[in-house]
Parts: sequence; structure tokens; C-alpha cells
Amino acid sequence: MARGSIRQRSAGSWEVRVYVGTYSNGKPRQKTETVKGSRRDAENRLNDLMHEVRGGAHRGPDRTLDQLIDLWVEARLPDLSPSSHASLLVHLRQYIRPELGPVKLSKLDVATIDAFYGRIRRKGRTGPLSDGYVRRIHSTLRGVLAQGVRWGWLAHNPAERAVPPRGRAGTPVPPDAAGVTALPEEARSNPPPAAYLRVAAATGARRGELAGLRRSDIDPERGEIVFRRSIVLDEQSRVVVRPYTKTGGQRRLALDPFTLAAIRTALTCQAERALLFGVALDGDPWVFSFSIPGDQPPRPDAFTRAFMRIRDKLGLKVRLHDLRHYHATSLLTAGVDVRTVAGRLGHANPSTTLSVYAAWQPAADRAASDIAAGLLGS
Repeated sequence: MARGSIRQRSAGSWEVRVYVGTYSNGKPRQKTETVKGSRRDAENRLNDLMHEVRGGAHRGPDRTLDQLIDLWVEARLPDLSPSSHASLLVHLRQYIRPELGPVKLSKLDVATIDAFYGRIRRKGRTGPLSDGYVRRIHSTLRGVLAQGVRWGWLAHNPAERAVPPRGRAGTPVPPDAAGVTALPEEARSNPPPAAYLRVAAATGARRGELAGLRRSDIDPERGEIVFRRSIVLDEQSRVVVRPYTKTGGQRRLALDPFTLAAIRTALTCQAERALLFGVALDGDPWVFSFSIPGDQPPRPDAFTRAFMRIRDKLGLKVRLHDLRHYHATSLLTAGVDVRTVAGRLGHANPSTTLSVYAAWQPAADRAASDIAAGLLGS
């Protein structure tokens, strides 16, 4: 809402001032006029100015979306994680800037944005974009324009009223147990990938969390593993070690003896390889490192490619992330409570687990049905 004030400068002279937003440095931007006459004349002019501001007038030069993006990137992106930073830059560089960058902000309306979504949905850079990806681009554009409103460059955010493709809530379709066990079995001649796949299925950990494991994160005596950090790639595809997991904390999980044995075999293989090349093994090597001393964290996408080769050899229709779904759905089907499953997956809130895996609680649902029958009687 526009705000204004009146100050008498001298007899019959009034200064009216209305707030029109902020500059990019955060300082307030104001429109000031001198009115000759009575205070009532000044009040009338102030009301007119505030009405004009609410309509989008007096907001300084009519900048383009490209100009707004430049300052938004400078102000916003340093606070983001490398992976989020890289994703947003792709949205801006490949889709938003080429299509909408030169458009004046005063001309950027809901119809223009909806037409943009329709075009990239039908034909992206290499083919049609999924509804989910268009919604992510929408989220980026909406954030940029929201900053424009806060700076006073726009009267309102047209992306708020634009209509991206509707989300289609899907139920994860995990692979069956036979397919999952076949993956590490197929890779058994190469212990590190075999252990990676085994740990992925046994813990439901994210790809970056698995890449971030060090030997000190494995506790064979207690049969536990700790996920403390995550490996991501920045916009230049460089490896970045984040000293935290996706949800910010660390989590300690129990491991079965067979998964511990697979990790132990991978670590033994790592030590033997270093010995073979006459290289000193790092004091706390990365468990799945590709470097001989084990002193360099692995790229998360390297194991994705290795997984795809194994999967294709077996003729399976499954993604690496589906091992996470397999872990979650297997536990829920066995009747494990949602809070425990959420803890193993690293979900900050069990409601996330419920929303994703609501269809995979038959054991709990059957127990609830039996309790209800007991209460009602025969």
C-alpha cells in the first residue's frame, strides 16, 4: 500500500511526499512534489499521487527483466547452495533470459508469462519440457519478480497470477526386491560400486550423501553409519563438499551385517589399490573415492553413470533414485512407523514422508482396520 506525508514549507506552500519502493541498495525511493494553495489542495494531490503509485506510476526508469535479473543474481544467489545456484542459473540462462529478458517490466503481464510457459512446455531447448520442470522455472521467475516488487520496480508480481502446468501427484513405483538385489550382485567383481549400490538400497540415502561418506563415518563395532555431509556440483560442474546433508543435520543409521561386510570389502579394496601403486592411503579416505589415495571426494554423477551401465546390462527399468523409494516402501509395507522411515530417509518432517509414500502403508492400514473391527464388535 502506498504511503505518503505532507509538510508545510512556507505560507501557502506544501511538500507532498509518497513512498514508491526501494532502490536496489535498500534505500527508500520517494516521489516528492510542491503544492501551492491550501492544505486541502495538498491532501488532494497526495491522494492522487498514492493512487498513481498503486497503479504502477512513478517507479523510476522502465527497466527490462534482464536488468532486474542481473541485480537479483548479485543479491540472491550467494546465499544459495551450489546445486540450487546451478539450477537457477540454468533456468535463467537457457529459458527465461532468451524469451523474456529484453521485455520491459511495464509490458511483462500475465498473458506474456503464460504464453512463455506454453512455448517452453511444447518445445524446450532440446524437446518438450516436463510439467514439473516448467513449474520450477515458474518458481524462479516468480522469485525474481517478487524482488522487483520489493525494490519498487513493479507495482505487482504478474507471475503470481500466471498459471504454470498443474502438478500431477504421482506415487513412486519402486523396483522389486529381485531387481534391487541383482544390482550389487552384478557389480560384485568391482567392490566399490557393489558396496555403493548395497548402501543405497539399505539406507535410502541420497546420491550426494553416499558420495560424502568417509571411513570415519562407518562404525563396524556398533553396526552404524553416519551421514554428515553431502557432495554437490556447482554451475561449472566442480565438486563441492557441503558440511551438512540436504536437510541441514546429520543422521546415524543402523546397518545390517551384509551391508557392513560390503563396505568393509570396498575399503579393503581401496587400501590394496593404494599399496599396489605405492601410494599412502589418506588418513580418513572417502569411502567411494576414485583417487588412489582416497583423498578426493567422488563426483555424484560418476556413480549414476556406473549404475546405468549395470542397470542396462540387467535390462532393468529403474533409476538410481528408485533405490531410495525401494527402501522407504519396503519399510512401510513391513509396518515400520512413518517417523522411523522419515528419520532413515533424512526427511526433516514425517509429513513429507506421508505425502510421498501415502499409498505404501498397507500393513498399518490393515492394523487400523483390525482395531476398528475390535471396537465395533461382531
